[in-house]
Amino acid sequence: KGGARRGGASGGKGGRGGKAGGHSWKAKQRERDQRKERNFPIPLAMWDFEQCDSKRCTGRKLSRLGYLRTLRLGENFQGVVLSPYGEGTVSPQDREIVQEFGASAIDC
Repeated sequence: KGGARRGGASGGKGGRGGKAGGHSWKAKQRERDQRKERNFPIPLAMWDFEQCDSKRCTGRKLSRLGYLRTLRLGENFQGVVLSPYGEGTVSPQDREIVQEFGASAIDC
């Protein structure tokens, strides 16, 4: 299983009561600052459904280190979306999309 699909929303609704994606405003600001410092070659993002152990979660670690942006549920992303339920695969034809808009994952 696995695969990718282009663009769209995560399929969720709303936020989590005052905190964007379950994170405080200060944590979001710190995440933005770290992403600027990292200067990774493509934009990376993730929808986090918080269904795993936060201390062992690779996606959360990449977010804490400033390599990716955590998206709110329902937030759109224009690049390639990696999903455990995807019906296609990432191929060389996706290169321009990934370079321009980036890649994101659904962490569930």
